[in-house]
Amino acid sequence: MQFQRRLSHGVQAFASYTWSQSIDIASDDVSNNIPEESVPPELNREASVFDVRHTLRFAMIYETPKWQGRSFGAALRHWSLQCILNARTATPVDVLWQDRSDLTPWPLAQTSSPVFRFIFLTAMLPGRRFNASAFVVPVEPRQGTLERNALRGFALSQWDVSIARAFFLTKSTNLQFRVDAFNVLNHPNFADPSGNLSSGELFEVSTAMANIPFNGITNGLIPLYRIGGPRLLQVSLKLNF
Repeated sequence: MQFQRRLSHGVQAFASYTWSQSIDIASDDVSNNIPEESVPPELNREASVFDVRHTLRFAMIYETPKWQGRSFGAALRHWSLQCILNARTATPVDVLWQDRSDLTPWPLAQTSSPVFRFIFLTAMLPGRRFNASAFVVPVEPRQGTLERNALRGFALSQWDVSIARAFFLTKSTNLQFRVDAFNVLNHPNFADPSGNLSSGELFEVSTAMANIPFNGITNGLIPLYRIGGPRLLQVSLKLNF
């Protein structure tokens, strides 16, 4: 769903909500030489690694009107306020075990009992964490009984705000002073916790902010320009001609 308000009385706005679901049998598997009988495709048909169920985006620009008067009007003229809100639900986390003998990651750990499916998350102030005792590693190298990408990591939300003032030098040239505040509320957004049971104490731990590239994948953007980092303030001057 999408809403657009065209520029009117100095206000322009855009809002969108997306519900989606992506299902596949392999999104980012990098395992080599795993026998097909050990990883049956039909058992791996679950949510994709990049599956995001709910996404909300909002953007707005407000430009001050042409105030009348010489002193008061000139001081409030040519200001603009911009804000962008990004929010989404959590992405999946796959629980696996890596055999140190051949460094082959077996995709799914075995649950000790179906009843443990209800306590994958345990309370931990100020939030929640995975319950490591809910999983049992298979004795022999084989597919476990836990579904692929069964758990979910952290949701993400960020609000960016910008304030700008334009100083017109000529009719076609202006100097813009701008202050940008990324994640203005300094809301913490953490990367998904580790789902590797063989990592010991690192299992269920998030070791980075959400804007840090995963496995070197940057999508062409450095962390400074990716959502999910701490609050960042930027002051700039721009000459438009």
